[in-house]
Amino acid sequence: MDGQDILRQWKSSFQSLPTNSLKPDVVTWTSRLGAYSRKKLYKRCFEIFEEMIDAGCYPDSGTAEVLLSACSSQEQIEQVTTLIRTLHKDKRTALPL
Repeated sequence: MDGQDILRQWKSSFQSLPTNSLKPDVVTWTSRLGAYSRKKLYKRCFEIFEEMIDAGCYPDSGTAEVLLSACSSQEQIEQVTTLIRTLHKDKRTALPL
Protein backbone atom coordinates (compact mmCIF):
# COMPACT_ATOMS: atom_id res chain seq x y z
CA MET A 1 0.00 0.00 0.00
CA ASP A 2 1.54 3.32 -1.03
CA GLY A 3 1.09 6.72 0.58
CA GLN A 4 -1.78 7.75 -1.66
CA ASP A 5 -3.67 4.55 -0.82
CA ILE A 6 -3.26 5.26 2.86
CA LEU A 7 -4.55 8.82 2.43
CA ARG A 8 -7.57 7.55 0.47
CA GLN A 9 -8.28 4.95 3.15
CA TRP A 10 -8.01 7.59 5.88
CA LYS A 11 -10.35 9.91 3.99
CA SER A 12 -12.89 7.10 3.52
CA SER A 13 -12.75 6.15 7.20
CA PHE A 14 -13.15 9.78 8.25
CA GLN A 15 -16.14 10.30 5.95
CA SER A 16 -17.85 7.20 7.35
CA LEU A 17 -17.93 8.57 10.91
CA PRO A 18 -21.34 10.32 10.61
CA THR A 19 -22.82 7.16 9.08
CA ASN A 20 -21.89 5.40 12.31
CA SER A 21 -23.37 8.23 14.45
CA LEU A 22 -19.90 9.46 15.35
CA LYS A 23 -18.66 13.04 15.31
CA PRO A 24 -14.95 13.76 14.82
CA ASP A 25 -13.27 15.48 17.75
CA VAL A 26 -10.02 17.44 17.90
CA VAL A 27 -7.99 14.21 18.13
CA THR A 28 -9.68 12.78 15.04
CA TRP A 29 -9.19 15.97 13.05
CA THR A 30 -5.57 16.27 14.17
CA SER A 31 -4.89 12.66 13.20
CA ARG A 32 -6.32 13.36 9.76
CA LEU A 33 -4.09 16.42 9.46
CA GLY A 34 -1.13 14.31 10.54
CA ALA A 35 -1.57 11.92 7.63
CA TYR A 36 -1.17 14.80 5.18
CA SER A 37 1.44 16.60 7.26
CA ARG A 38 3.79 13.62 7.08
CA LYS A 39 3.65 13.96 3.29
CA LYS A 40 4.33 17.71 3.59
CA LEU A 41 1.02 18.47 1.85
CA TYR A 42 0.67 21.89 3.44
CA LYS A 43 -2.12 23.15 1.19
CA ARG A 44 -4.27 20.08 1.89
CA CYS A 45 -3.54 20.38 5.62
CA PHE A 46 -4.72 23.96 5.57
CA GLU A 47 -7.91 22.94 3.70
CA ILE A 48 -8.61 20.22 6.28
CA PHE A 49 -7.91 22.69 9.07
CA GLU A 50 -10.52 25.04 7.60
CA GLU A 51 -13.00 22.14 7.42
CA MET A 52 -12.24 21.44 11.08
CA ILE A 53 -13.02 25.01 12.11
CA ASP A 54 -16.15 25.10 9.93
CA ALA A 55 -17.32 21.92 11.69
CA GLY A 56 -17.05 23.74 15.02
CA CYS A 57 -13.99 21.86 16.26
CA TYR A 58 -11.21 24.08 17.58
CA PRO A 59 -7.53 23.19 17.56
CA ASP A 60 -5.38 22.37 20.53
CA SER A 61 -1.62 22.50 20.90
CA GLY A 62 -1.30 19.10 19.19
CA THR A 63 -3.13 20.44 16.15
CA ALA A 64 -0.80 23.42 15.99
CA GLU A 65 2.21 21.11 16.20
CA VAL A 66 0.94 18.96 13.33
CA LEU A 67 0.18 22.00 11.17
CA LEU A 68 3.61 23.45 11.83
CA SER A 69 5.28 20.16 10.91
CA ALA A 70 3.65 20.39 7.47
CA CYS A 71 5.33 23.73 6.81
CA SER A 72 8.28 23.93 4.48
CA SER A 73 8.84 27.69 4.45
CA GLN A 74 9.01 30.57 6.91
CA GLU A 75 5.95 32.10 5.23
CA GLN A 76 3.88 28.98 5.95
CA ILE A 77 5.07 28.92 9.57
CA GLU A 78 4.05 32.55 10.01
CA GLN A 79 0.67 31.86 8.39
CA VAL A 80 -0.09 28.96 10.74
CA THR A 81 1.17 30.80 13.83
CA THR A 82 -0.94 33.86 13.06
CA LEU A 83 -4.03 31.80 12.36
CA ILE A 84 -3.76 29.74 15.54
CA ARG A 85 -3.12 32.79 17.72
CA THR A 86 -6.06 34.62 16.17
CA LEU A 87 -8.39 31.67 16.74
CA HIS A 88 -7.37 31.31 20.36
CA LYS A 89 -7.52 35.04 20.99
CA ASP A 90 -11.10 34.99 19.70
CA LYS A 91 -11.92 31.96 21.88
CA ARG A 92 -10.04 33.50 24.86
CA THR A 93 -8.01 30.37 25.40
CA ALA A 94 -4.29 29.89 25.64
CA LEU A 95 -2.31 27.85 23.17
CA PRO A 96 1.44 27.86 23.61
CA LEU A 97 3.29 27.94 20.30
